[in-house]
Amino acid sequence: MEENNILTFLAFILPSLLYAQDRCFNTTSPFPKSVADRTLPPYSQIGAFFQHDGTLTCSAFAFDSTHVLTAGHCVQRHFKENHEKEILEFHFAESVKDTTKKWKVKSIAMPTTFFNGQYDLTQDLWPIQNLLNPTQRMPEGTVPFYDVGMDWALVELSTELPLHLILPHASAELGASKVLGYPYLIGGTRLNHGNLYESTGEIIQLKTRDHKDTLMEHNVCIGYGHSGSPILQNGKTVGINILLGKGKNYAIRFDDTFFNLIREAAAQEQETLNSSFWKIQLPQE
Repeated sequence: MEENNILTFLAFILPSLLYAQDRCFNTTSPFPKSVADRTLPPYSQIGAFFQHDGTLTCSAFAFDSTHVLTAGHCVQRHFKENHEKEILEFHFAESVKDTTKKWKVKSIAMPTTFFNGQYDLTQDLWPIQNLLNPTQRMPEGTVPFYDVGMDWALVELSTELPLHLILPHASAELGASKVLGYPYLIGGTRLNHGNLYESTGEIIQLKTRDHKDTLMEHNVCIGYGHSGSPILQNGKTVGINILLGKGKNYAIRFDDTFFNLIREAAAQEQETLNSSFWKIQLPQE
């Protein structure tokens, strides 16, 4: 009897385990594939952030010769008390394991509304982990939730990037898209955190159901570590992947309004009472 029970259990559980290994857990899009050759665009143009201890944190990509874009929650820890003293480094895919080819981060700018958002857990989003704790650096009344519609950061590098490493960008449209990034966990499948992965799918809505004008919905298979990855269409970046959802995922959408915000964030030199962005300087040594 016990042997029959074991066989019955295995017959039930094994297909589920195998199923989780070859397809996405929250959408019907194909499971990501590891990229073997990272020396050619657009693969060579995808980067990742490393802490001073060598920990790979999030995916990212170059917006212009001195600025990198990523998800805001990937770098928000540097806005906590004392964390602005930590060194942060940026590596590209072709040299992600080569510590001699890296760029130090000079400053980080993020929308002030990111820190004041009231995250609504009734929405069909996965719970956010590692939420920001209020500190004296934040405005009075800051709560430990953030505005997912402003979950992006403009990271300034200490030296200029070669032009061949900069991804071209365009406004997002409905239809086929892909995500390139450094995930380490998708559903129950653990991946090699140092490998670049390519996922395909579609942008399915240019605005979210809760009418956040900055967010779009896509069904590309993503996981933990994909935050900050570029959403690509026709070889151009059209958004920043930020959040897992139930049956769909979320990204900051590129359009003229967003490009204007980027220019404003890059131009802001210091924080004032009514600043649109918080900006901090990071150590270089």
